[in-house]
Amino acid sequence: MKTTHTQLSYKMLFALLILLLPTIFATAQTTRVLFIGNSLTGVNNLPNQFESLAISAGKQIYVEDATIGGATLQDHLNNTTTINKIQQGNWDYVVLQEQSQLPSWETDREFLFYPYAKSLDSIIKIYNPCGATMFFMTYAHRNGDLGILQNGGYDTYWDMQQRIREGYMEIADSLNSPVSPVGWAFRQCRLQYPNIELYMPDFNHPTDTGTYLAACTFYSTIFQDSSIGLPYIGNMTNSKALILQSIASKIVLDSMSLWNISSNTVGYATSNFNFSDSLLTVSYNNMSTNALNYYWDFGDNNHSIIQNPVHTYSSSGLYNVKLIASNNCNSDTNYRQISILDYNTPPICNFGFTSNNNAYSFIDSSHYAVYYSWDFGDGDTSNSINPTHVYNIANTYSVKLKVTNIFGSDSITKMIIINPNGINDNKNKPKIEIYPNPLQNTLNIRTNIENYSTQIRSINNVLLYNSTESRSSKTDISKLPNGIYILTIHTKEGIYTHRLLIAN
Repeated sequence: MKTTHTQLSYKMLFALLILLLPTIFATAQTTRVLFIGNSLTGVNNLPNQFESLAISAGKQIYVEDATIGGATLQDHLNNTTTINKIQQGNWDYVVLQEQSQLPSWETDREFLFYPYAKSLDSIIKIYNPCGATMFFMTYAHRNGDLGILQNGGYDTYWDMQQRIREGYMEIADSLNSPVSPVGWAFRQCRLQYPNIELYMPDFNHPTDTGTYLAACTFYSTIFQDSSIGLPYIGNMTNSKALILQSIASKIVLDSMSLWNISSNTVGYATSNFNFSDSLLTVSYNNMSTNALNYYWDFGDNNHSIIQNPVHTYSSSGLYNVKLIASNNCNSDTNYRQISILDYNTPPICNFGFTSNNNAYSFIDSSHYAVYYSWDFGDGDTSNSINPTHVYNIANTYSVKLKVTNIFGSDSITKMIIINPNGINDNKNKPKIEIYPNPLQNTLNIRTNIENYSTQIRSINNVLLYNSTESRSSKTDISKLPNGIYILTIHTKEGIYTHRLLIAN
């Protein structure tokens, strides 16, 4: 076969992708998280408790923080230390936590919260193109906004928490960023377990219990995994830790789409595709996300780097199709086995048979059949193309064959009569082992039969190979195209049929 320049370029690109994979996956093995916030993040060292949870779960994790007491995101935007940490790059997640009241101020958050969140998000994306900005949805003050209450106004915890949720979700939705719903986990804990104290006496900062609940919420948000049963429990009792783990896991994992959490939250490429076909020609629809480069292997030694290729196969058969999708962060591979036909009509069913006393060999003569279903009339069935069957009781049997393909199905029933004189108790069958399957280049048959003949036919019953063998044998099949074939072994004891898949 002549190799074209295009084929060489495909091979060179594929080789380059393989060389890059170790580097790509080395950077993806450790999850790197940077927390940016104030004392709501720093008190009880939330980043450290989250890291301890992750380590106890066997995760590879690296955590840093930039916390300033009382700071707003505007303060962090103007803080050299915070910006330098963002610019270190290679963060999978940069967590932004605003001052406790600003997200609940429905008018003021438009110019005191959102502009600085967007500016920080822009910097994060420049220096961390494979990472994601994540928002820390904080919890309301214990009894409502302290500023409102101290000035004689009216507010409640429930009202303030709802406003905080709306404030964080509005900016997160606009930036397509995930949210860690810590405040909503606090809310659920207060509903279910009002005796668990989550607040310090200032009614603003969390107790160690509140911080542990926040850590569990971040664990489930970042790893999309339940924290229930993790061995790290901080200063909690086992029973309290289990309660907090359960609340956090349920709040996050039951509503991931609500919090903008998905398996592709970080900017890694994911490979996916579907296809439509018209006889031998297949149109591939690339459904990958976050990918910049594509490499297709159509399963017949042909390749493409086009995003949505159209490929024509030379013959019908089963093909193992592979799509590698990649970007500067990673590479992801998707495999699918597809069945290609060179006809578009329903099957036409028919069969014949030969007998040796009570042993019957059924011979398929259907057209355009892909799948076979035999019912021998005595309770036994088979999905082989040309099965053999031994009847043990004299009777009249209705043998039914049903054949199908993607265009429809057809069936036929024939009667056979087993006479008493044809019944015997000899149920011994010769041992025949065929390997491997799928086949590659060589068909191996291992048996103790002295003399037998083998035939290989296409699924359309075209004879491709005929040979006489003795005991174990090896047959070169490297010249046969990939696809499904029928192997028939003729012995003195009967005819044995096997379906073969060639995938060189």
